[in-house]
Amino acid sequence: MKIKVLATQWGSESWSAKAFLDFVLSNDYDGIEINMPQDAQYISEFSNELERIRKERSFTFVGQVVLDYRNEGFEQHLKLYRERLEQVISFKPDFINAQSGADFFSFDENCAFIECAQNLAKEHGIRILHETHRGKFSFHSLGTLDYLKKYSDIELTADLSHWCNVSESLLMGQDFILEKIFPRIRHIHARIGFAQAPQVNHFMAPEWETTTQKFLNWWREILNVQENQTEFTFLTEFGPPPYLPSLPFSNVPLANQWELNLAMKNLIKSTFN
Repeated sequence: MKIKVLATQWGSESWSAKAFLDFVLSNDYDGIEINMPQDAQYISEFSNELERIRKERSFTFVGQVVLDYRNEGFEQHLKLYRERLEQVISFKPDFINAQSGADFFSFDENCAFIECAQNLAKEHGIRILHETHRGKFSFHSLGTLDYLKKYSDIELTADLSHWCNVSESLLMGQDFILEKIFPRIRHIHARIGFAQAPQVNHFMAPEWETTTQKFLNWWREILNVQENQTEFTFLTEFGPPPYLPSLPFSNVPLANQWELNLAMKNLIKSTFN
């Protein structure tokens, strides 16, 4: 199985599309995942640069659907979700990673989001994965399992840092749930979280060694159950402040976001290749 490591655009929104893609290439990433800005000039520059890059090398492009809830109600939020999915599909990504539904929507309401994605995926011939994420239908492991039982073909992006935060543990006692979920995972967001937050201050610090090893073991288990998969993608996704802890009053971050992401890229490649 070929392991590909992708770069997040999160935290680099002030960069031009060319500057971001040049940085990604110069740091030996295999592709990107991006929540595309609503900016016509950025989109045009991105598309042109991506076309140029793909003439020279294999390069994976994952489109994100990240939609903040703004108290618009279920029906309007579903409409906005569908419109955003359609927009991201138009960018022609290799696949889409979507944050879907809401933790306070009913089971049936969240099913409407999954079915919306399934219908668009079938119509356009594209894979749409659903990210395990706080605030979404997939905010907790056991609740997510209920949706997997209903939809036999649903595929997930695993960001296990969120489940650790929600459960206030390194998923203690949840192995019997994880073993049912891991075969449905097709993409991993590689960030180290813990009981009190979805991102540690610096995963290479010795005090986080046991936690980091726990995540590596989960990721290895996920890879071990990927039947018939010829490649698998990881996204290094340590975020900027306030996701990245910072000092009080000055708001100076406790670590450098890209130092963390590049270190994680190297760890993934050395561990799983």
